[in-house]
Amino acid sequence: MNLELYPEAMTETGTLEQETNHYRVLVVDDEETMREFAVEALAHGGYQATAVDSGAAALMALRAEHYDLVLTDFNMPNGTGSDLIIKMHLEGFMMPVIMMTGAALTKELMTLMSMLHVGCVLQKPFGIDELIHAAERALQPTQEMPATMVHPEMVSGVEGDISNIPHKRRF
Repeated sequence: MNLELYPEAMTETGTLEQETNHYRVLVVDDEETMREFAVEALAHGGYQATAVDSGAAALMALRAEHYDLVLTDFNMPNGTGSDLIIKMHLEGFMMPVIMMTGAALTKELMTLMSMLHVGCVLQKPFGIDELIHAAERALQPTQEMPATMVHPEMVSGVEGDISNIPHKRRF
């Protein structure tokens, strides 16, 4: 996929230079074309992006590497984006999350996203600028979320006590 609409800035020597901000983004989507689009769009915004195709692969990636932001699809086979977020929280990964969905933005979906502390929901299809702007907003410094903000009722049906989750990452 080639995003010629966003060429890098030319330097005085005539070479291409792309500004990077050193933020690392994990893209989680079962659709290969969406993963490719998101990785390239984020790269044009100066982000380092890695893509995986499932929630299970995302958890493995989060355990192995540091990421500043997770961009996940809502509907995926073998587990939803909300399942991934709950498991992330249970393991102490508290970085910002942007949810992508092709589904209608219902009141119930938005309530669920609020309960899971999802910073932004992008309705597919969305543009490059919309994705970059959402990432910029999600990564703005925020205050640490107190442990009391992660409520047990948010993770009903998931085994384990979440009261002692270490808060390694910020929302």
